[in-house]
Amino acid sequence: MELKKKNIHFNRIAKEARNQITLEEDVNIPDIKEDIESVLFTDCRVILEEVRAGEQKVHIRGKIVYTILYRSEETGRLCSLEGSIPIDEQLYMDGVNSSNKVMAKTQVEDFSVGIINSRKLSIRSILELYAYLQDLYDEEITTGISGLNCEIRQKECDFTQLAVCKKDIVRFREMVNLPGNMPNVEQIIFSCLKVQDLEYKPMDGQLSVHGKVQMLVIYDGERDSRNQVFRTMMPFSTVVECSGLNMNMIYQIIHEILDSQVHLESDYDGEPRSFSVEMVLELDMKMYEPQKVGVLWDVYGIDKELVPKVSVMEYDVLEEKLSGSIMAKERAPMPENPESMPRILYSDGRCFLEKCEIKEQGIMLSGIVICQMLFENESAEDTAYESMQSIIPFNKKVEFPSDMQFDPADYTCSVNVDCSDIQLAYDMEKAADVTVNVDYEILLFKKMQGNNVTDVDVKEMDADKYDKLPSMAVYFAKSGDTLWDMGKKYNVPIKKIQELNNMPSDELRAGEKILIVRGSA
Repeated sequence: MELKKKNIHFNRIAKEARNQITLEEDVNIPDIKEDIESVLFTDCRVILEEVRAGEQKVHIRGKIVYTILYRSEETGRLCSLEGSIPIDEQLYMDGVNSSNKVMAKTQVEDFSVGIINSRKLSIRSILELYAYLQDLYDEEITTGISGLNCEIRQKECDFTQLAVCKKDIVRFREMVNLPGNMPNVEQIIFSCLKVQDLEYKPMDGQLSVHGKVQMLVIYDGERDSRNQVFRTMMPFSTVVECSGLNMNMIYQIIHEILDSQVHLESDYDGEPRSFSVEMVLELDMKMYEPQKVGVLWDVYGIDKELVPKVSVMEYDVLEEKLSGSIMAKERAPMPENPESMPRILYSDGRCFLEKCEIKEQGIMLSGIVICQMLFENESAEDTAYESMQSIIPFNKKVEFPSDMQFDPADYTCSVNVDCSDIQLAYDMEKAADVTVNVDYEILLFKKMQGNNVTDVDVKEMDADKYDKLPSMAVYFAKSGDTLWDMGKKYNVPIKKIQELNNMPSDELRAGEKILIVRGSA
């Protein structure tokens, strides 16, 4: 006897731990930098250098790298300050040990800069640390049996197999030249890179990645007293090799900027008019593949007594992938400068999902977007740079398709949110409408249970029990009766019952007369 098996790949979070930490540091402005009047814009990211599991704990080490754009108190020009704050924390995680490979994620929930005096800043950051132990495992599904004279009962089940689970790196490199109407670069004061409009397309063995990189460079021009602002958008397209991937898989991909750099270069004429742009993206990829499998549900013997050992398996099935955007809007005061209409030079937003609740007709998403904007006011004499930060709440019920009827307790979901397309609509009342699109992607999973025959005990037929069965029986079917139940009771193959009764299928009608002959194997 041999049981036929099929492996289905699943993943689950076996252990996890979270903690919110506050990092604070006072920073002195170097002597070569000008005094500070006001902070205009900040850019920061977390670099994780080490994630190490120990006995009942996880050690996370890294740093927050930041750049601060500020206005000079002496000249009114723009200046910048760069630095980092170390991270060295331990999270308690019950059951973990040094042999486990633990993953970690971080999210900057707040990054604020206060001015102590014109030569000293106070930096405060709130981080959420999340460490988890991911369990990738195979569930052995029994699909059939060979080597025995028996009848098997299969049930076709839908599974969602985790076909690909990996991280990979995408590198973006580009040389960008200044337009002819802008002066040469003396020094870069401030630069920012962010990725927009990422699109993924699974192919056979590859993942196609398309997107745009937005760049802002503020620099001092040669023989020019004004700050120069250069902005551009660079499209990119690349392919990531991904073994086992095919175009029919359902993907969930989270991207993170690991590194971004802008360096001044010389153009073909030897003039400082070019920038080398580099960005490193990490893609955390999960690819799901729906599968239909005939699972061995029950078995009985014709000339042997078979006793199946049945276990209950629990698994998740991907029901829906929902995606879209939420338009969030907030009224915000503007700095006092009624002389001209402000123009956004650069905007950035951090999206925080605070609540996700599955309802009968949809999923309630609510959270906030923290936006910061750098804009300019142009007047006849000079250009003034201003900044603004706004906290914009969002709340939306993502409705399910109308034909879905279910109990919310039977479902779980995985949600990713990101923000894009921040816009500013200014009026002369010194106020503005700030709007932002919150893009969401939801994978909705249904919690399932099913029987799985893990083994079969083979015994000799109980002669006394077999002899007590009638050699011939006529049975009048009742509602809910099946040929399987009749065949199992009399140890008769279902096909023989159908042949004796000229039945074209195994469906029974209430009141139908069925002839059963024992020993018709």
